[in-house]
Parts: sequence; structure tokens; C-alpha cells
Amino acid sequence: MLNHAMLRSRRGTAAVEFALIVPIVTTMLFGMFETTYAATARCALERGARVAAHDYVISGFSAADARASGRSAVSLSVPAEKITVDFKNEDDQRISTTVSVPTSVIFGFRLLLLPERLSARIVMIKPV
Repeated sequence: MLNHAMLRSRRGTAAVEFALIVPIVTTMLFGMFETTYAATARCALERGARVAAHDYVISGFSAADARASGRSAVSLSVPAEKITVDFKNEDDQRISTTVSVPTSVIFGFRLLLLPERLSARIVMIKPV
């Protein structure tokens, strides 16, 4: 039976508080790392889309060459065959370029908060 002195004892309180707080702080920390890496990946995909769009629309590269330059401009440690580069004529003047990569390839697993694919889209107007 517990006596009144044992119930008022503070021994072990810090260990219990630590055990309750550590999983929450760890989850927040990993969430910040993954969010930062997702933002970095998005910037790399935008850079690849800009390069591919410029090479296809402005420089007059073939679609295959522009796709290759877009893939090489994406500075992620992702195999080039996993990066998709698509061109679409929206009308006579505008061409849309989309660069995407599966989220599982970037992070090694599928995160619940991110979409299945990370992508970036650039629209360029053909010079007259």
C-alpha cells in the first residue's frame, strides 16, 4: 500500500517527462528536415524545367535533347531515367514544360504529407 510520502515523491519525474517529450520533438525535427529537402528538390525540379523549356523553345533543341538537358540540370541524386520531362503545346504561342520525379525515389519511401510525385511546371512563350 502506498503511503502519503511515496505519492508526494518527485523521484523519476524528469525521466517520465523526457520519455513523453522525446518522440514529439524527434518527429518535429525529422519533419523539418524532410520539408527542407522537399523544398530543395522542388527548386531543383524548377531549374530542370527552366533549362528544358529554354532549350526547347528558345534554343530550338529537339525534344529529346531538351529532355536530356533538363534531366541533367536537376541536381538531385536521382537516376536520370526516373526524371520525366514533358512538353505540351497549350496554344500557338505557349509551351508548357513539366519535370517530375516520384517522391519515393527522392526520400527512399513515400511520405504521407507529400504527393506521389514532386513536379515543377514552366510555361514559355515562343519568340516571334
